[in-house]
Amino acid sequence: MDEPFVPEEDERFLPIVPFMPFRCPACRHAKPKTYTVRQGGGVPATRHHKCQNCGQRYKSIELKREDLKAWVERNM
Repeated sequence: MDEPFVPEEDERFLPIVPFMPFRCPACRHAKPKTYTVRQGGGVPATRHHKCQNCGQRYKSIELKREDLKAWVERNM
């Protein structure tokens, strides 16, 4: 039996990911602009940001839940 068509916009089928707010590492401003997202090849998604307040550029990475604890222990 064929699966019924489900529109992509159906919120019941969107993935749920934890949101961890972050701030600019230079001025602590809370609203960065994301200008590039790179993903694929088994590497976590990397997002490039630019602070709208001071212009500082920086990166963030998207970690799987199981990798998050290990990353925090190594980097904090």
